[in-house]
Amino acid sequence: MSNQQETKKIVVYLIHSAEEMYNANTLKERLESHDLSVVTEENTLPGKCHVKSVSSFVQSCSKCLVVLSESSHDSAWCTLELLLALEKSHRLSTMSVVVLIVLGSTKWHFQLVRHIEIFKENFSF
Repeated sequence: MSNQQETKKIVVYLIHSAEEMYNANTLKERLESHDLSVVTEENTLPGKCHVKSVSSFVQSCSKCLVVLSESSHDSAWCTLELLLALEKSHRLSTMSVVVLIVLGSTKWHFQLVRHIEIFKENFSF
C-alpha cells in the first residue's frame, strides 16, 4: 500500500441546523477521534459563494451525515444540503447519505416516508 493511500482519510460532510450546533460539534469530535475528516458548512471560506462551497463539499465527500431534527426540518439550508446529497447518491447509484434522527423529531419522518413511497412508485429495482 502506498503512503498516499495510507494517509487518505474518509471525508464526512456533516449536515445540521444552527440549533443543533452543540450536538454537531460533539458528533464531529467523536468522528474525528476515529480518524475521519469531518467538514461542515462552517468550513466555507469568507467571500466564496456559499451554495457552490456546500455543493463542492457534498460532491467531494465520501459520506454525508444528516442530523435530522425539528429545527433542521425548518431550515432551507439543511433541505438544500440533503437534496444535494440525495442527488449525488442517485447519480452515482450508491448510498452516500447516512441519516441520524434526533429523538422526538416527527416532521422529517413523515416527509422521508412519503419520498420513499414516491421513489418506489417511480423506480423499479
